[in-house]
Amino acid sequence: MHLLSRPFRAAAAPAAGRLDALLQQTATASTTPGPTAVWRGTLQDGAAITAEGIVHAELTTKYRDALTYWRRAAAGTEPSFEGGLHDVFGRWQRTRLYELGGRLKLDRPFEPGEPLAGELAEWCKRTRALEIGGGPHPAVCEAAWTSAVAIDPLSDGFAAEGLLPTSAGNVTQICAPGEAIPLAAGTIDLVIAENCLDHVVDPWRVLSEIKRLLVPGGHLWLLVDLMHHRDHLHPHPFTQDSATKMLTHAGFTFVQADIWDAHSHPEAFGQMRALLRCP
Repeated sequence: MHLLSRPFRAAAAPAAGRLDALLQQTATASTTPGPTAVWRGTLQDGAAITAEGIVHAELTTKYRDALTYWRRAAAGTEPSFEGGLHDVFGRWQRTRLYELGGRLKLDRPFEPGEPLAGELAEWCKRTRALEIGGGPHPAVCEAAWTSAVAIDPLSDGFAAEGLLPTSAGNVTQICAPGEAIPLAAGTIDLVIAENCLDHVVDPWRVLSEIKRLLVPGGHLWLLVDLMHHRDHLHPHPFTQDSATKMLTHAGFTFVQADIWDAHSHPEAFGQMRALLRCP
């Protein structure tokens, strides 16, 4: 895996009419968003349940496949997690937080595998953080925050299957979709969305929720694979162009962004890693 990165400058937004047309083309090319749901129960007997209490068959299949993957990872049968799910995932998450600290121009003495330290650790202690779709080991588990919330429609499944790390006890876990987050507006300083925007039912609604929740000047730390491949787990693939347009149209300002050769999905050709600011 190559970890090369190349910076890019977000292009100036075209005239409103042209941008709306481009975004409409992107939306038309994507899977039409449907209702959201959350997982209730164990892997064996659970299902995806909508807000109306109805079993959603398509999302049940999607969420069961995702939960099965994480069960395999915990059992050591996924090659990416041969060192143990939480040891490997925790190291990844700390490394990504150190990367975030660099973009925020915070001193952060980097010791792989060690807890966060320096100005980055102190900044976290003053920060109210929210993570969307962080899986069974959210990045917010790897630091001490003023407050930390992890939102995931699979949270109940992770808990039922014993997949959450011991450090998750310091994080408020809420089983909810990123499209409908049960928190008050303007109460979050940092939102983390790592490898989740292409998984959600409706990325537009997720970005709208992020913007609603962030304080003015708050930050979004975003990682998203870049690819053309689409499947039931990744219904909204992004390219650099489409991701940039969507984020700009949603009202976010790019602070710093890079395109990495490293990526999560085998069909991806890169990954956008971006720090954005809410107006």
